Amino acid sequence: ASAVFDARRSQLVADGRTAPVIAVRMLDKERQPVRRGAGGEFQVAAPYLSQDQADAIQREPLTGRLGGRARYQIGDDGVALIALQPTTQAGEVVLNFDFGSGRPQEIRTWFKPDLREWVLVGFAEGTTGFKKLSGSMESLQASGASEQLFDQNRVAFYAKGQVKGEYLMTLAYDSAKEKNASGSKLFNQSLSQPLGQAIDPNQFYTLYGDATQPQFDAASARKLYLKIEKAQFYAMFGDYDTGLSVTELGRYGRTLNGFKSEYKGERFGYNAFASMTAQSFRKDEIQGDGTSGLYRLASRDIVINSDRVRIEVRDRFRPEIIVSTRAYTRYLDYQIDYALGTLFFREPIASRDADFNPVFVVVEYESGSQLDAKLTYGGRVAVKVGDNPGEKSEVGLSRIHEGNVGREASLTAADSTIRFGDTTKLRTEIASSQRNSALGKENGNAYVAEFSHVDASLAARAYARQQDAGFGLGQQAGSEAGTRKIGADARLQLSETVQLQAEAYRQAAELASFGEIIASGDVLADMLPLLRRCGFSAVQLRADQSVESAQRALGFFDGGHDHQYHHYQRSTLAPAVVAAVAA
Repeated sequence: ASAVFDARRSQLVADGRTAPVIAVRMLDKERQPVRRGAGGEFQVAAPYLSQDQADAIQREPLTGRLGGRARYQIGDDGVALIALQPTTQAGEVVLNFDFGSGRPQEIRTWFKPDLREWVLVGFAEGTTGFKKLSGSMESLQASGASEQLFDQNRVAFYAKGQVKGEYLMTLAYDSAKEKNASGSKLFNQSLSQPLGQAIDPNQFYTLYGDATQPQFDAASARKLYLKIEKAQFYAMFGDYDTGLSVTELGRYGRTLNGFKSEYKGERFGYNAFASMTAQSFRKDEIQGDGTSGLYRLASRDIVINSDRVRIEVRDRFRPEIIVSTRAYTRYLDYQIDYALGTLFFREPIASRDADFNPVFVVVEYESGSQLDAKLTYGGRVAVKVGDNPGEKSEVGLSRIHEGNVGREASLTAADSTIRFGDTTKLRTEIASSQRNSALGKENGNAYVAEFSHVDASLAARAYARQQDAGFGLGQQAGSEAGTRKIGADARLQLSETVQLQAEAYRQAAELASFGEIIASGDVLADMLPLLRRCGFSAVQLRADQSVESAQRALGFFDGGHDHQYHHYQRSTLAPAVVAAVAA
């Protein structure tokens, strides 16, 4: 089975009042429309929510179909009209379908902004006074009190409307943001406001502890929010998801505050972002243990509202194949303690499914830092070639740079998808990355090549992939680090009741293929070389320890990178045993 986007029957306007409708034509293995009345499940990427799920929450506010997927039903001509909840967020929408073949299919389209008339809401308040001290002046002055003029004020507003009849502008400002006990924070310091401005319903149960779905049209952890959009383009400053999810090796999904712009045309498209941040990305993969928790994350200082949780079932023999995935919703499917770094689910998470495939809790989140904020930026450009919309080939280039103090990293990736008709395609990716840590520098390369063909009677695929142990920025699955795989599989339909399947593959793992291993606790300087030889790739220093001092310590013991000392034991740096060393 397959899904084809039907633009003619779709309603793709994000006006916040009417429900957008995405029309998808479902075809069977013979490329014929699926019969009326059939149905299935799908997933829609945040920040969008299906109308089916929203209705379920309204019917059952306390449970709301826990962990369930949205459903669709097929109508005339095999077309399913998928309605989403009304939204004002224009941009790319991604629908995911799984037809049971182990190869999920994506439908990508774009919601256009609604060019509405201007609306402006705001307020301003202020207080001015003078403090006069009397009494025991010595005690008052010793406590830091003094006579002075003080003022307290706040200006906040929200405005939205069309500009020149073709652009839509959204502007918001709140002077009360980015403040703490010492006053307003600098632009290059860490943020004090939660990302996305989401509200914890447990703190305001009387207002939000029901089926209410609060949405924020101008979410920003800083004082300013600005967005300008037109058709299939937008540029903004505020909270956003980086959204680099088209490729595998160049994938980069983070929640940040800063600048982002995206354009998607018939032939050319790009996605670019930049942020001054001290946050660092974390990805934890925890196998279920049959309970609801607690499941402990690797970091504790988690940026509020940056967490994204999903459950993945992976093939027990080939972990790069995701059998099924299910996104979970914060406060409905799970509870998170940002200070302690713990998760508790509303339902138990099994360790394996009915076919003995392992089940993993995958948590992606941002970890806070007291270090100075540095520039993190990246993006992807893509060019399409071909005349038939369904047969266009695509070539893309991605570049990402993380400027975190002591953990600078960069990744460059190139990808291509060449289509031979609507049944055959060749997908290739190649990427290289470099990153620094307290334990030194790590470089790595990776590539993926896959040739696939799917028609009414034959589904075949051949692939080759490799990923070095030191590759990536923490976005890839940990099971793929340090592996090399090659193989092919095919399924031939001989008749309505007889099917022939075949599969052959070979895979090899390098030493230390564990992804990023972080040492935490009371880490001393003379431990660093030993930790590095044992396979640790990063350390979590105490608050009173310096990153620069830790990096210098690598050269104090065992010669660092110049190999002035020799070791007779095997390690992740030297897999072979040294038999003898000449004097």
